[in-house]
This record gives sequence, C-alpha cells and structure tokens, in this order.
Amino acid sequence: STSIQLGAAPELINGRTFVPLNFFREVVQMNNAYLFEGQIVIN
Repeated sequence: STSIQLGAAPELINGRTFVPLNFFREVVQMNNAYLFEGQIVIN
C-alpha cells in the first residue's frame, strides 16, 4: 500500500465520516469533485 497526504485527517461527526476533497482526487481518482453552493458535487 501507498501513503497519501490528504492535507487533513478524516473526521467522524454524528456517525458520518468527512474527508477532504483531495480524497476523491487522490484515492478514488475522480477529478471532477468541487464545491458548488455549499455542497460537494462529484461527477
């Protein structure tokens, strides 16, 4: 396995896991993740 720097640690809040947007770019390899009107949009 390879270590990936995300810039911030994932957080567990009220039973939900929050990860930095870099997670989708680096781990899931999705380049179309962005913030739009307060919501994260992943294409």
